[in-house]
Amino acid sequence: AGKIGADWSILGTDISDRVLRSAQAAVYPQDRLRAVSPERLRRYCLKGEGPADGQSMIIDKLVARVRFGQLNLCKPIEGLGPFDVIFLRNVLIYFDIPTKAAVVDRVLETLKPGGLFFIGTAEGRVPCKTPLQTVIPGAFRKVG
Repeated sequence: AGKIGADWSILGTDISDRVLRSAQAAVYPQDRLRAVSPERLRRYCLKGEGPADGQSMIIDKLVARVRFGQLNLCKPIEGLGPFDVIFLRNVLIYFDIPTKAAVVDRVLETLKPGGLFFIGTAEGRVPCKTPLQTVIPGAFRKVG
């Protein structure tokens, strides 16, 4: 229906502390936000001035809904989920085929039945044991 409940939240993960610290700061160069509509920029970002010229900061109302944590996808994922949607983009390219399959199945264990799973289209369809239904290229629904 294009709507989410009032209690939504986002968990962003990475293996890199540096990347996580940067994400937690919620400050981005404005040129990295060029695909964001002007209306959304006005509504959800504060435009930097003076020494912060050329940067945008995400408003506190959104920052409060997002948390970040370190996650090694090659190890068991404990205490996370279940999730409605998972984006696993631009990470599978670093793994060989057996590791890709193990990572995808491990991640999909945290996805609710009927939940959506997104991977980068360049990464192709990853073989996994978890039954998935293709929605569009790069987007799948967990069967069950």
